[in-house]
Amino acid sequence: MKLFENKLNQIDEILRGNDTFYKSFESNSQQQLNKALSDSTTGIEVSKEDKVVAKVNYDDLQSLFGTHRFSFIEPKIGPHPDFQHIQHNQYLSHYAVSMFVDIKGSTKLINKYSLLQIRQIKDTILTLAIEVCSFFGGHIQRLQGDGVFVYFVRAEMNPKDAVINAINAASLLVFFMQYHLPKFFNDGDIKAPQIRIGIDYGDEKKTIWSYYGLSYCNELTTTGLHTDLAAKLQAASVGNGIMIGQNVVTELDLPDSFAKFDIADNVIFDNYKKYNFDWNNYLLSFDFFKNDNYASLVIEVPKIRLKCEIAENENSQYFSYHQNLYSIPIGYKVRFSLMDGDSEYRIKTEFKEEVRWEINNSGQQAKSADKLKQDVKDCNNKTSCIVDAEFLGHHYMLCKIIKQGSIPNINLRFPVYVR
Repeated sequence: MKLFENKLNQIDEILRGNDTFYKSFESNSQQQLNKALSDSTTGIEVSKEDKVVAKVNYDDLQSLFGTHRFSFIEPKIGPHPDFQHIQHNQYLSHYAVSMFVDIKGSTKLINKYSLLQIRQIKDTILTLAIEVCSFFGGHIQRLQGDGVFVYFVRAEMNPKDAVINAINAASLLVFFMQYHLPKFFNDGDIKAPQIRIGIDYGDEKKTIWSYYGLSYCNELTTTGLHTDLAAKLQAASVGNGIMIGQNVVTELDLPDSFAKFDIADNVIFDNYKKYNFDWNNYLLSFDFFKNDNYASLVIEVPKIRLKCEIAENENSQYFSYHQNLYSIPIGYKVRFSLMDGDSEYRIKTEFKEEVRWEINNSGQQAKSADKLKQDVKDCNNKTSCIVDAEFLGHHYMLCKIIKQGSIPNINLRFPVYVR
C-alpha cells in the first residue's frame, strides 16, 4: 500500500524537467503568455494535467485510518462552514485547534530549478497538506506563501477528537516529507524541502471567532493566544518536526513517549510549555507502520491483527473503531477480537498455543488508580476480550499468541484514546 505513489511519480517528472509532459507544459504556458501579452484581459491558465497534482488515495486512507464523519470532501478556503453564520459585527466563543504547516528550505530550490518547477514542487506539497488535513477534518483557513494554516474544529466535535485529528494529519504529512520526498532529491547538492508544524489548542474560554476587516473584504478567523502560539511553535520546530503546546499534551494526557519535554528550552511564551511531538514513535503505535532494514518507516498491514469495536453499554450495538481514530468516552465497552485476515483467529490447541491479554494504560488517572498494567485473565485463551474504557489517555490492548518450541511468539497491540 503506497498512499503517495502517484504524487512521487509526478515529483520525479518535475525534477527531471525534460519529459514530454514538462516540455508540453512549458510550451503551452509560453503560448498562453504570448496570448496574454497581446490581450491584457487574458491570464495564463494551468490545466489540471499541467498542475502535476494527483489525488491522495482516499480508499487507502480510509482503510488504514477509518472513516471520518467530519472530513471535508471538497475543501474550500474561506469562512469555516460551521461558523459562517456569524455576522460581521458578532463574535462566538468556541474552541479551536490551530495548525501551521511551513515549507522549510524551498527558497534554495531557486539554485537549481526553474520558477515553473519550483511552483509545481511547492504546489504538490501544499496540495498534499490540503488533502490530508481535509481528510482528518481540518478546515483550510488560508495558504500563505510557503505555508498552510488549518483549523481542526467542528461545531459538534469533542475538542479532544479535534486534537487527535490534528496530530494524525501532522504525523502523516511529516512521514511523507521525511521518508518519501527525499528519494527524488538525490541527484545533486539540493536537499529536499522539509516542513515544520506547530499545533496548539485554545478552549472556548480563551478563543473567539469573528470577522476581521470590512464587511465586503474580510476573513472569519479566531482571536486567542493559542492561535498565535501555533505559529510560534511552528517556527520553533526542527525540519520535518512537530512542536505542540502544553494544552495539546494536557487535553489528551499524552505519554512522555510521544511528547518530548526539553528541560533546557521548554517555554514558548511566559510559563506556557512547548513539546516536541515524536511523530515517528507515534506512528509506530499503529500496527501497520513498521521500521524497515534501512531505518525508514514503511506501511505494511499485518495478516494477524486485532480488531476493535465499541458500544455505549453491554446492551448496545457495537461499532467499528480504527486505531487512534478518536477518543472513546469513559464507561464505554470496548471489544477486541483476534483476527487472521478477515476471519477470526483459530487457536491451534493441537500445537498447544496459548493466548494472553493485557491492558497497558497511560496517564495520571490510571497511575493514581495503580492500573498502568492490567492482566485480563478472564480473556486468556479466548479470541475476543471485552473491557471498559476507564481512564483518560492513550492506551493499548496487548495480545500475545504463545507458540511452543522454537517458533516465535506473536505480539499484537491496538492503540486507543479515552476521554
